[in-house]
Amino acid sequence: MQEQSPPVYTLSTDQFAAKCLVAAQTVRKRHSQTGSYFGITPIKLKNRKLLWPDMPADALSQGEGQ
Repeated sequence: MQEQSPPVYTLSTDQFAAKCLVAAQTVRKRHSQTGSYFGITPIKLKNRKLLWPDMPADALSQGEGQ
């Protein structure tokens, strides 16, 4: 079994939404309601911005969070 490396948090909300093929507001709303986007949790920076993990598209479609 191959070990997975931890995700690298480099994507803005807009970039993450584009990768998930949804509007950025959809990601923001879901995060506001549940604290994640279908199990994928961002890092919150001091300036209130969110950094999302840069994950392969297949992992995003399966909702594989950390």
